[in-house]
Amino acid sequence: MTLENSKVITSNVKKKKYNPFDLNSLFREHWKGFKERNISILRDIEVKEVEKMLPCRDESRGFWTCYCQNCDIYHNVYFGCNSRICSCCGKRYADNWAEKLVENTFDVAHKHAVFGLPPLLWNELRYHSCGMSFVIIETLGK
Repeated sequence: MTLENSKVITSNVKKKKYNPFDLNSLFREHWKGFKERNISILRDIEVKEVEKMLPCRDESRGFWTCYCQNCDIYHNVYFGCNSRICSCCGKRYADNWAEKLVENTFDVAHKHAVFGLPPLLWNELRYHSCGMSFVIIETLGK
């Protein structure tokens, strides 16, 4: 494809079909009502990221028009939202985060453990966090 900025043609643009499993579509459909019902418990950053995601790859965010010589059609490539929670743009954010994390990690042998606790033990861990954390780390190290 070659980029052609001088022409903006939208007649050959195909609209995306509704996908019931598309996270962005789900938010577009239900966010307004959810936000109204839960505004008191939503954090500002959550509202900001969701509202940044809503117009993702929409004409309102702008687009490039490209001409494909193979199929002789102009295509609009819509700009993404760059939101961390967007199912399209968020992957790029997560990949960049993981790459930076690897760069900032010491190159030494280490153990990484992920475990879940029953709800009953979470209260104990909250009240006795120092001693309990030490016991858990010592146990995992054996």
